[in-house]
Amino acid sequence: MNEVLNRFGAEWAISQTVGKLMEACDDQNWEKARTCLSAGFTLHAVNQPVRVEGAQTFIDWQKTVLPPGTRAMHILGPITVTLKGEEAEAVALSTSYIYRIGEPEAPVKKSGTKNSYQLRKESGQWKVAACAVNAMWQEGGKLLQDPVQLGSSAVTQK
Repeated sequence: MNEVLNRFGAEWAISQTVGKLMEACDDQNWEKARTCLSAGFTLHAVNQPVRVEGAQTFIDWQKTVLPPGTRAMHILGPITVTLKGEEAEAVALSTSYIYRIGEPEAPVKKSGTKNSYQLRKESGQWKVAACAVNAMWQEGGKLLQDPVQLGSSAVTQK
């Protein structure tokens, strides 16, 4: 019974970490976002020219990635978790909206992705070590106009 409870507790904590990261990015709460990331965090897009290496590099990029006067809203679900001891994979479908602040009727950009998060336990807390983003669809124009290659050894993915 304890093993089952421990597994459910870990799966819940992992789902919360992924959700907290996306919520923090949407709220532009960079300190909160940073608490979700492992120092060596990497983000890459499976089918887009995007690669970002390092937690602080990711945070700095997130601060500038949206056009001025806009915000993002991510809706995640479901999140499925596979535990592997002190490591885990969480896979989530995400719908993202880029909208103009204070203009609820303005057109939005939308996208749908399937994200695979690799997490590991660090000092008793689950941290996101990597995220692979697989773009499924976009509406309202390209979200990223130029390839992104950030970090010490980042290589643009094709």
